[in-house]
Amino acid sequence: MLQSPAGCRTASAGAARRAALGLLCALQRSGCNAVGSALGAIGGWFKSEPRPAAVAWRSLAVVATEDANQNSPVAVDIVFVSAPALLDTLAAMPASRWFATRADLRRSFPDAVSVISFEIVPRQTVQIDARQLAAHRALAVMVYADYASPGEHRARLATGAAAYLLQMGSKGFTAVEAR
Repeated sequence: MLQSPAGCRTASAGAARRAALGLLCALQRSGCNAVGSALGAIGGWFKSEPRPAAVAWRSLAVVATEDANQNSPVAVDIVFVSAPALLDTLAAMPASRWFATRADLRRSFPDAVSVISFEIVPRQTVQIDARQLAAHRALAVMVYADYASPGEHRARLATGAAAYLLQMGSKGFTAVEAR
């Protein structure tokens, strides 16, 4: 509680908002239609931007078939995105553009993007464990694979999943949520 100059106690701004919202809800329930727009305005006070959280997957396994990327190595970036505005851009970006601009994006948004990068060759398996994954905070995770064939070659992975398996094929990859 805050003290007013006259010595009277006043509620904090958060408590005042909660009290006003409660009063408006009670009035609306009683049939007062004039409070609908006020409730909408007050509801905006309680909204907040989503916050990045540690990725809690048990593991991320990446398996390359014997003819992965037409029997050539594939560069793979696991991109942890913590800024909502950047997420929209990255979710629409094909892998070819990601790999062409990733250095600039990482310099421009050093606190909004973290990346695990590796190259996988045909018949290889790469395992990323929970400890490595938990070191990254994210709203979402994007995967980009630098294939020789044309295509988007990207996937958005749900941060709330238990684990993932990425299967790198001849002309593209699939992401399978493991339970």
